[in-house]
Amino acid sequence: MRTKIKFILLGLFLCIAFEHSGYAGQKVAVILSNSHAMYESIYENFKLSPELKGVIIKKYILSPSGENTYIKNAIEGGNFDAVFTIGTTATKLMKGIGKIPTVFSMVVNPKYFGFLGKDETSLPNLCGISIEVPVEAQFQLLKRIVPDARKIGIIYDPSKSGYTVARALRAADNMGFEIREVPVKSSPEVPRALTALEGNIDVLFAIIDDTVYKSNTMGYILLRCLKKKIPVFGFSHTITKAGALFSTYINYDSVGWIGARRIRMILDGTPCNEI
Repeated sequence: MRTKIKFILLGLFLCIAFEHSGYAGQKVAVILSNSHAMYESIYENFKLSPELKGVIIKKYILSPSGENTYIKNAIEGGNFDAVFTIGTTATKLMKGIGKIPTVFSMVVNPKYFGFLGKDETSLPNLCGISIEVPVEAQFQLLKRIVPDARKIGIIYDPSKSGYTVARALRAADNMGFEIREVPVKSSPEVPRALTALEGNIDVLFAIIDDTVYKSNTMGYILLRCLKKKIPVFGFSHTITKAGALFSTYINYDSVGWIGARRIRMILDGTPCNEI
């Protein structure tokens, strides 16, 4: 199989597109919200799935600047048969385009963002993969591992994970915890948010939020919490390996495989709202 790597530079925008040539002629785009290692791992499992043998796959990574006009135009004009998105921002982009069947992943509370119908069924051109671990289950585990913890800190982007924080607040009230949350709108605000929490929390709850937890902030947060002796509990084995105390998560390896299976169903003619 031939692999062509194209580097496209447009102003400050960097798009990396990988094309895997196949024989079937069907085309699938994969859009990553950022270059986080976990998202890259999901993509690798997706593209290597036997379900997609012979399918042309093109990969796009959204720009940290938020300027993604190039990708939008590439998707709209690329004659893609289906799209697989990884993360909330990528899924928002595809929902805006609307006309190409899309399978989303790594989105917390998709109903909140309008990615599902009122009864939590798939939309005509949009369906997804659930990744949520109940907040109550995470807090129960926290009680067992850090029994003296009472004050839980959360840094989050309200546009990405506001609903998760609302659920955490309700769960905390019922379980004897106090939530100290600091909202941010962009990743450069993360150091300020962490400073605001230091000295006021017993643990930091790292929730799925691709504004806060990305490749250029994860190490900073974990190192700073380590120096301040603030335990971190998070959402992936990657975070735990990097220094978090523990994490609760689904098997992220399976996200790419399930995504590939659902894309295969779409390519074979199944509508999103029947998946």
